[in-house]
Amino acid sequence: MGAEASRAQGACCGGRPFGQGASPEEVEEGEFMEPHDVDKLLLENRAEVERALEQIGRRRTEVQESARRLEQQRAEATEVAKQLEAERQEIAGEWSRLEAGRGTLRSEREEVQRLQAELEAGQEALQVERQEVSRLRAEFQASQKNSWWFTCASTDGQKKCSDAKVLPHDATPTRPPAADGLHSEEFDPRRLSFETRLPAEMTRARGGG
Repeated sequence: MGAEASRAQGACCGGRPFGQGASPEEVEEGEFMEPHDVDKLLLENRAEVERALEQIGRRRTEVQESARRLEQQRAEATEVAKQLEAERQEIAGEWSRLEAGRGTLRSEREEVQRLQAELEAGQEALQVERQEVSRLRAEFQASQKNSWWFTCASTDGQKKCSDAKVLPHDATPTRPPAADGLHSEEFDPRRLSFETRLPAEMTRARGGG
């Protein structure tokens, strides 16, 4: 009887014993299952569910760990971004100061060039003045060799200037000169006032003849 019941149960379940791949959905309504087969099926299903839950738990743990690592990496990336922004602002400040220093240096260079140009112009003017002084000194020395000048007051209050050439050493004047170096009959010594020795050209320019 037991063998026949087992064969009948195997036939009604498609030749598969209960608990070996059969699920409650595969057992049609009205079919009979032994209690121990039901318990075995439940245990197998529970084991599969527990394994699935364990896998889900491990997967959840992995996902949480990945999320934690991503959050840590995001925090590190944020910190690096802050550092880069601070460095960028510092570089921008340094660049601004460099540009300001470059502008100041350019202004100072232009000022130096201007002063150098003024110095060169002043040196050229000084050279011209030196040449003019040398020329006047040469004329003065040349005029001092054989001439002296004096001023005299005329009766009308005006001053007249004249040149008197010193006689050469080998000349024999017709009459000796007076003590003042002039002929008394040409000039009145009382009206003469000697000043200083100057070139003949300056004497003529001053007296106007």
